[in-house]
Amino acid sequence: MTAQLHIEMHQDHHLWESEIKFWRADLHAWQLECKKAWDQWKELETSLKKHEESLREHAASIRLDEERIAAHEHSIAEFEMGGTGTDLPGLVPKHKAEADRQTQQRTKHEELKRHHHEFIAHWGQLVKVLQRLA
Repeated sequence: MTAQLHIEMHQDHHLWESEIKFWRADLHAWQLECKKAWDQWKELETSLKKHEESLREHAASIRLDEERIAAHEHSIAEFEMGGTGTDLPGLVPKHKAEADRQTQQRTKHEELKRHHHEFIAHWGQLVKVLQRLA
């Protein structure tokens, strides 16, 4: 082995050791980032569950709205078909309250829709990135 080859081998070893130190530092940072990502993943899971619950609550609220509207409509139709309509005077203030509730539901639905579309769009982007990396 020549002196020059010996020097070159030592230089290679020093370079490799230096690279390995950088790689270890990178890996340590990446491992910390992965741990943080797992914690955030748990937060995302919680967020998704809360969003699903909001959707269930909104669906239940809509079902109740449908039932109230159907009952109101039934009372009006019954009166129009010659029924006594004894409950009609009480329906007038209820109708106003239902109109207000419908306005609130409309607003809530639009907010939920925006939130859902934003959530799903970002979720789709995340899935694409993760699939690309797999």
